[in-house]
Amino acid sequence: MRGEPLRRHERPCNRGSRGPRNINPELNLALEEVILHALERDPRKRYQSAAQMKRDLDNLEGVEITHRDQRLRAPSRGRAAATPCS
Repeated sequence: MRGEPLRRHERPCNRGSRGPRNINPELNLALEEVILHALERDPRKRYQSAAQMKRDLDNLEGVEITHRDQRLRAPSRGRAAATPCS
């Protein structure tokens, strides 16, 4: 179909995302929380400044664990999973 390539690019890039600890189980849970906070899809939910992110990185013990990793979708096994995001 003529419109198919456009539809492919409209798909969310985090489709089939895995949390950082799924890739590296030794990663600190609080550090994973900081990474996922920085990568939130909704810009209003991300860190609003580098200073906010640095504060959390400098004080990982004080990072509130919100289990953002549980909101990630499991990797899909279909053809869409092989489509790279650009």
